[in-house]
Formats: sequence, C-alpha cells, structure tokens
Amino acid sequence: MTLRLDVEEFLERVNMSLVADGGEAELVDVSKTGEVKIRLKYSCCECDNANSCFQKTIAGMLKLKVPAVKSVIKVD
Repeated sequence: MTLRLDVEEFLERVNMSLVADGGEAELVDVSKTGEVKIRLKYSCCECDNANSCFQKTIAGMLKLKVPAVKSVIKVD
C-alpha cells in the first residue's frame, strides 16, 4: 500500500466515531516525506476538545498505526 492509502484507511476508521458526533476529519495532503495535513470539519470545528482530540486521537494514533507518517498538521 502507499502512504496515502494507509492514511485514508486510518481516517475511515476514525471518521466512524467522529461522524457519530457530527464531525469529520478530511485528508488534505500527504507529502513524500511523511507530512500529513488534515482538516477537521463540521461539529469538530466548534468542539472544545478538538485540539486535544486531534493531537491524541488522530495525530498520535496515526503515527503509531502508520510509522511512515512523520508529522501530522491540522489545517483550517
């Protein structure tokens, strides 16, 4: 699999939980160097826990599950 496909597969699983709360994580870009850019959408934009959720649940778990990911950046 390619890095992009691995990240997309991970986000599909994460989005199952986020969609239940009215949110979504959208993949914006994956660089060849392992930098991943993700945008939080819908209710995630207004959630008080969005930054914590992004850092721990999305960025942290993504790096564990897909070791080729070197950094995860939240974009607006």
